[in-house]
Amino acid sequence: MKKKIAVGLSGGIDSSVAASLLQEQGYEVTGVTMRFHVTDVVDVAQQENIQSASEVAKALNIDYRIIDFTEQFRRIVIDYFVKGYEQGETPNPCFICNRYIKFGALWEACKDLGFEAIATGHYACIRYNEQKQRYQLLANPDISKDQSYFLAGLSQTQLSHIVFPLEKYTKEQVKVIAAQKKLPTVSRKESQDICFVPDGEYPKVIEQFAQQRFLPGHFLSTDGAILGQHKGLHYYTIGQRRGLHISTGEPVYVCAKHANTNAIVVGERNALYCAHFFVRELNIVASELLETLQEHDVQISVKTRYRTQAKRCIVHALLPSDYKVPNGKDVRLTPEALFRVTLLEKDFAVAQGQVAVFYGAGEVLASGIISKIEGHFSLSP
Repeated sequence: MKKKIAVGLSGGIDSSVAASLLQEQGYEVTGVTMRFHVTDVVDVAQQENIQSASEVAKALNIDYRIIDFTEQFRRIVIDYFVKGYEQGETPNPCFICNRYIKFGALWEACKDLGFEAIATGHYACIRYNEQKQRYQLLANPDISKDQSYFLAGLSQTQLSHIVFPLEKYTKEQVKVIAAQKKLPTVSRKESQDICFVPDGEYPKVIEQFAQQRFLPGHFLSTDGAILGQHKGLHYYTIGQRRGLHISTGEPVYVCAKHANTNAIVVGERNALYCAHFFVRELNIVASELLETLQEHDVQISVKTRYRTQAKRCIVHALLPSDYKVPNGKDVRLTPEALFRVTLLEKDFAVAQGQVAVFYGAGEVLASGIISKIEGHFSLSP
């Protein structure tokens, strides 16, 4: 009997090739697209995606469904996104969407409809390790397209019913497959923006849903001198250089945003290489990591943004208070548990609110939200 699988069709080339590959493998494939109302401009883009996805379903001769997630998307993703900027952080909505919407609410809806698994066109790999008795989330061989970073918030339960058909393919190989199969998405332009922020207009979307008004405030130097006035915290991100309109004789970058005083601190580039940071809201993919951290520090790698190289770091041994049962066999963490991280390599513009993903030998070990940054990086003792 064929296994029933729901494929998230975005209207792009990756998901359409994923659906085609699964069909070849003998799955009973149904295309599913999420719809949600944010703004009229987003609605237009979504309708174009739905039209493209329906054409793919027709070309593959598979069933196709559209499911509305407006309420869940606003409550979980947009509220998180806006709240992050209100608190002076730099949130990552795609990470949250994957965890709670695409592989959360969407999967629950698909399961209720009788599907046994869900698939997408993500570039990542899932394997079950018999020896470790758990699922592994692995990076895609095409490092330039690997999306394991955005998927690092998934649980073992979620990983158990997800399929990534593009796990071994590069982007170029996917384009070749789409051309060979004459899929209608073969020449469709890819979208690089966050799906609910058209044309990179972050401030407009934030202002539409914010519970408080963003006001102008001071640009401050690292020693507290007033250098000028900013337009509002939501216009700026850590590491930003352009658009500051500050004249100091030297290039300056956004180093910190303080929501409590509505001030933005700017400084030289060297001020953006931190030495230590803390990570909250931990998701542990590799359970053996927790067992080790009960007693020892661990040297692994961490990515603090999607478009960065993983850097060597030390995750320090956890505190007894981080565990629900200190000194016991139960290695579950409390909600307040933190990773304490020391960087062994320079990492530019580490930002509060962004996602930290920890890797070992190409495997995702854990993830969480960067909550606090301390000290300047130095190679000297």
